[in-house]
Amino acid sequence: IPFETLSENGYFRLKPQAPHDTTKAKPIPTPNAPLFYPEFLRGRFHSGEFRAVTSLFISVQGDTNTIALDHFLVFSCAEIERRGGYFKELDFTDKGGLLVAFFGAPVNMGDSHKAAIDSAFLIRDHFAPSNLLLRFGIASGPAFCGTAGNDFRRQYIVAGRSINLAA
Repeated sequence: IPFETLSENGYFRLKPQAPHDTTKAKPIPTPNAPLFYPEFLRGRFHSGEFRAVTSLFISVQGDTNTIALDHFLVFSCAEIERRGGYFKELDFTDKGGLLVAFFGAPVNMGDSHKAAIDSAFLIRDHFAPSNLLLRFGIASGPAFCGTAGNDFRRQYIVAGRSINLAA
């Protein structure tokens, strides 16, 4: 994978690459997949690997007006990205909001657990005076990282026991 270095903070970023046709991708055999996933699911993995990942889950409750949530999302995503994390998704249900981020996938910057904890503390401290109630879940461990889906819809996934533990 081609990388370029950003000199001001020493992080690596992926270089832009020419688009390629992903509709003809074939599943890559993963020797450890039988230990983790049933046969019908293994055929849906098109590319990926097992790697050490730290997951960060942030539950958001309390004053969930649009302005407060927008500030939460913008600030949190900026801090996660600044430390080399990957913002996966933000989901809202009747129980509140949930932000999901990963460190160590898709690109490992090193010290993913430290970056996740630093991000969590900084986000917590920034929103301490607000009416938002934040709860954090952080766990590290091996996880499958790659694309899953069919020829019409694929997404990048990170799946493993440590991810479930952090949730």
